[in-house]
Amino acid sequence: MSCNGSQVKNMDNRVSVDGYGSMWSLSLASRSLRVIALAAALALTACGGGSGGGDDDGGNPPPPDTGEIAATVVDQFDAPINGVTITAGSRTATTGSAGTATVTQVPTGSVSVTASADGLADPPAQTVTVTEGETANVAFTMQRVTEGTGGISGAGQEGGTSGGSSFTFRVRVYVIDQDFNPVPGLTASAFSLADCTPVSESPEHPDCVRHSNPAGDAPYTVANATPADFQLVDPPGPVPYAAGLLFDSSESIGESDPTDARIFATKEFLNDVGSGNVVMLAAFADGADSLLPEPPLTYFPCQPCTPEFFDNGNSLFASLDALATLDGGGTPLYDSLEEMVGTADTAPANLRHTAVLFSDGKDIYCAEPPGSFQFCTDRRGDVVTLADQLDVDIFTIGLSNEVDSLAMAELALRNGGAFMFAERPTQLISIFGVLDLLLSDSLPSYEMVWTVNAAPNTFIVGRAMIGRVTVDTGAGTFSLPLAVQIEQP
Repeated sequence: MSCNGSQVKNMDNRVSVDGYGSMWSLSLASRSLRVIALAAALALTACGGGSGGGDDDGGNPPPPDTGEIAATVVDQFDAPINGVTITAGSRTATTGSAGTATVTQVPTGSVSVTASADGLADPPAQTVTVTEGETANVAFTMQRVTEGTGGISGAGQEGGTSGGSSFTFRVRVYVIDQDFNPVPGLTASAFSLADCTPVSESPEHPDCVRHSNPAGDAPYTVANATPADFQLVDPPGPVPYAAGLLFDSSESIGESDPTDARIFATKEFLNDVGSGNVVMLAAFADGADSLLPEPPLTYFPCQPCTPEFFDNGNSLFASLDALATLDGGGTPLYDSLEEMVGTADTAPANLRHTAVLFSDGKDIYCAEPPGSFQFCTDRRGDVVTLADQLDVDIFTIGLSNEVDSLAMAELALRNGGAFMFAERPTQLISIFGVLDLLLSDSLPSYEMVWTVNAAPNTFIVGRAMIGRVTVDTGAGTFSLPLAVQIEQP
C-alpha cells in the first residue's frame, strides 16, 4: 500500500515502513496483526486522515517555510546606527556597530518590517517578500530626535561671604532649543535654584558643599525665589578658535549612548566649522579592555596617531565613524585632558585655544585606592592651572546623571569655559549644534545672581557650592548642574 510515496514492506521476521525504519515482534500472529494496524495508521496519517486532519489529533504541524531579512540602518550622514531593533512579524534582531542586523526564520510571504530605537524617530514600515531559504534586503534611514538643554558659564563669587553662612554668586546660563537655537525672551521666573540637602551615598561626591573633608557636606537654602540682577547678555564674538575635541571612549559609553548620538552630534558641529577655525580629534580609555589603537589617549586620524589640527572638519568624519566601534576600558579623564591641553602650542597662535571634553563618568583613578577625594581635587587643580598657563579655555560636555558633575563643572568654570549638560543622548545634538557659537564666543546667555544660606562657617575659602539651576522654557524643563568656588573676597 502506498500514499505520497510511503511504502509498507513485509520481509519475513521484519516489517519496514519507508521513512519510519524497522521493527521486530515476538510472534508471527501478533506480528501480522500489529503490522497491519501500524501500516494502516501510518498510511492514514501520511494521507492526511485520522481525526479530521490538521492539529485536531494533538500533533504539531510541520514548521512553515522560512527565509531571512537583512536590514541596514543609517542616519542622515549615511553613517551606520547601532542598537536599532528590527522587527519582522514575531521575529526581531538588533543592529550592531555596522548598522546591520539579520532577522532569521521569518515565514515566507509578505511581511511588514519596522525599525525602532530610543532617540530615533520611527521610519515608515516597509513590506518585504520573503522567499524560502533566501535573504531579502531592506534599508532604513532614521532621523535623530533632538531635545533642548543648555549649560553654565561665568560662575563666580559675588562680593564677600558673611561669616561663612551666606554665599552670593553670579552665573550665566545658556538655553538651547531642539533646533540648535538659543532661546530668547525668557524672564527671571523661568529660572529656579533648589534648596539642597546632602543625600549622596558616597561622601567622595558631595551634593551641596565640597569641603576639604569628603564627609563634610552641608545643607543650604536659597534666599531668592527668582534670580536677582537678571539680564540677557549678548556675546562679543565671533572669535576664531582652535578646538581640541576629547572623547571618553570607555565601556560605559556604549550603555549611555547606545545609538552613537555623540558621533552624529559631532558631525553637526564639524559641518559648522568655518574658515579660520581648526579642530583636533582624540579619544581616551585605559586598561586591558580598551579598544583604542594607542591607549590611554589616541589622536585621530591614527595614521600615525599624532596630534594635528585640521581646517576641514568634514575630513574627520571617517575617524568619528571608527570611534563609534571603540568603546571599552576605563576613564583616565584628568591625565588625558592634561595632555590635550598641552597640545595647544601646535595650534595657530592667533586663535582662541580651547579643549572640549566629553564624558559620561568619573576618572578611573579616583574611584578607588590609590585614588582619593583630595587626590582628585588636586588633579583638577593641576589641569586648570596648566590651562591657565597655556591660555586654554576648557569646555566640558557631560552625559547622563552618572557623570561627575562637580568635576566637569570645576574644570570648565574655573578658567573661562562652560559646562554643557545632557541628561539624555538626544540633548547632545542640541549642544554640539551650538558648539561653534559657544567656542567663538557668539552664543547669548542669561546672567543672574543667587544667594544661598547655611550654618555658620559653611561657605569658607577653598570650598565650593554645588547646585542645579532648573530652566522652564515653556516648551520643556531641564536642570543644569553647577559648582562655584568660594574664594578670598
